[in-house]
Amino acid sequence: MSAAGVEVAPRGGTSAVDGWARIGSTSHAARLPLLAVCVFLVALTPRLIALDLFPTSDEDSWMRRTGGFTFGLVNGQLGRTYQNGHPGVTTMWIGMLSQGTDGALRFADRVHGLRYVAQVPGYLDGLAQARVGFAVLGALGVAASALLVWRLFGAGPAVLAGAALAAEPFLVANQQLVHVDGPLVTFTTLAMLAMLVRWTAGGGCWFVALAGLSTGLALLSKTPALFLVGFAPLVAAGSTLLKSGDGRGVRGLTVHLLLWGIVAVATFALLWPAIWVLGPVEVLSRIVAFTRETGGQPDEVGSFFLGQAGADPGPLYYPVSTLFRLSPFATLGLALVAALVWRAPAETR
Repeated sequence: MSAAGVEVAPRGGTSAVDGWARIGSTSHAARLPLLAVCVFLVALTPRLIALDLFPTSDEDSWMRRTGGFTFGLVNGQLGRTYQNGHPGVTTMWIGMLSQGTDGALRFADRVHGLRYVAQVPGYLDGLAQARVGFAVLGALGVAASALLVWRLFGAGPAVLAGAALAAEPFLVANQQLVHVDGPLVTFTTLAMLAMLVRWTAGGGCWFVALAGLSTGLALLSKTPALFLVGFAPLVAAGSTLLKSGDGRGVRGLTVHLLLWGIVAVATFALLWPAIWVLGPVEVLSRIVAFTRETGGQPDEVGSFFLGQAGADPGPLYYPVSTLFRLSPFATLGLALVAALVWRAPAETR
């Protein structure tokens, strides 16, 4: 105790103020894993709720295709790993890994011999088990996205983005299903964010590899991921030109784009055994034919939009339906972002 009556920390000791300062200044390296774990757990919890409540109309098809995919792998008939032109390869891998090979195999047409896969005994239990893998993937994707947002914009936006993605109702429901859209959203989001980190925030080559891996997985999920083939060069070239002003750095840009493409193509080929035996030309031609057939005509079951039943709902369908699907939190966030961009000076937009 000093003469003034103020307690002095012993020499070599640590005061309470110093302790709290150390806690408050937790290193960047320590906070990143903490954010990732917290966001993952928050995202996983709602995605694991009521997985056995009810089936949806498309899941029986993907359970059957997963069974056929597994049958081809187990019996060495690798051509059978081509099941659909979406192509939905990641969906079938996740479904198989979630159930195990024996669980997935019972839903193959060549095994059950029934007209509908939903007639297979234990179908609902198998569906619920398969959904676990999609819930985990969705939560991992949210956590990884939050980390990439941190790298781009800092801790505050990362926490907000993680919370928004973790609890967005439509996204939660979509990432519970044995379907192609959940993996598509996860892998395209990771690919775009990794590209932005590399070419707009000074990220290293690892982000190029991550972007390539995510691009390959996205292309294995669903054909709309093809937009990434144009997105990557656009972001890379635009960022390089803005930074140098005269096109310097083209060599490094070219090398990194080649690395991105090689990783994406290798991922696509290595994880789809049908390419090994049928050949890339045959597989890609089937995908093109499927896309032309399904994309060039209205959905066979029709649609209902703005009080009218019809074959084609028109161009307003997705903008209007998206607004209904988004939560108020997400809608408000998008409105605020649009307002900030509108008010920002032209040179910073």
